[in-house]
Amino acid sequence: MVQVLLDGLRADPRFEVHHVDARVSDDMEDIGSFRPQKFIRLFECILKAWWIRLRYGRMVLYYVPAPAKKSAIIRDWVVMVLCRPLFPELILHWHAYGLGEWVSEGNDWQRRLTRRALGKADLSIVLNGYNRRDAEVFAPKRIAVVPNGIADQFADYEGTLASKRKARAAALKALGAVAGNESRVAGEGIANLEPVRFLFLGHLMETKGVFVAIEATMMANAELRKSNAPWRAHLTLAGGFASEEDKARVLEVIGRANETAEDELPCVELAGFLDSGQKKSALEEADCLVFPTFYEGETQGLVLLEAMSAGLPLITTSWRGVAEVLPECYPGVVRARSAEALAAAMMELPRRADCFLLRRSFNDKFTVQRHLSALKSHLL
Repeated sequence: MVQVLLDGLRADPRFEVHHVDARVSDDMEDIGSFRPQKFIRLFECILKAWWIRLRYGRMVLYYVPAPAKKSAIIRDWVVMVLCRPLFPELILHWHAYGLGEWVSEGNDWQRRLTRRALGKADLSIVLNGYNRRDAEVFAPKRIAVVPNGIADQFADYEGTLASKRKARAAALKALGAVAGNESRVAGEGIANLEPVRFLFLGHLMETKGVFVAIEATMMANAELRKSNAPWRAHLTLAGGFASEEDKARVLEVIGRANETAEDELPCVELAGFLDSGQKKSALEEADCLVFPTFYEGETQGLVLLEAMSAGLPLITTSWRGVAEVLPECYPGVVRARSAEALAAAMMELPRRADCFLLRRSFNDKFTVQRHLSALKSHLL
């Protein structure tokens, strides 16, 4: 999203933008760890910010605050102490949730320092109404709610993918209507089982809900087997691992899940990390996205916007402000950490036809053009 902002502002002659790439972690596994190299990189970034300020004169400091992780909080202390005095105005863009909540839990010196370092910003930008409370703790002069927006990978949706979605919705509805047909011969039923394709897209880590998704798939298939339903849930896991420990555990759980499939096809498939083209294909081919997150820093979930742009039905959790991106009373929202609730929603999918509703909602609210337009209106 920072890259979207940079590209959008640099294309507008009303803005002059200087960027300091302040990433100090090597990868997901490295986030939150303490290493001397990180401080070296951080001070190089600070020196670059000083040089830009002295070279180009007065300007606004735009900064993305930390999630509630100790090493990232220390980074904020260092940056604010050494950079904020040089910049007359501060804009904070809250991409992660949790720092304000953490600060509110006590009044020790660490929390007081954090409040002082990030307090009284000229503008705080949040992604949704729920996240607003995180920014309010720091008493900014102004708060703006600006949802994220993404580039539309399916710009020709009406001419291409819409008809495919309509046909698939009809096919799923027909599958949902054929249940409990006891006249089917067992062997014939297994041979003709229809896979309904659920896609998990994101980091394959516990708090993103990967184990909940696998367990829910197993539970759904057990119930479908009992009712002699003509379809089974097939879950594709697409994404990278945050650690080797996560990888080993995910592979173990996948193996155990596929053993429960009896004589049927494997119910869980590991696709690994997908590039942009592969991800687009995965969204086109899936029947439903599952995003059962309970990640502490979760704010909006860009993967939901990607699914909505593809007109892909989805199931997510009522976690923090995640479900705020969905149309009001959307049926695919379940409680977090509950495989039972997710399994029930997965089994209900054939009876739903919400692909066009989601696509319209994406066009109305979450395109990159709408995102940038809203941002610019608050930055000017």
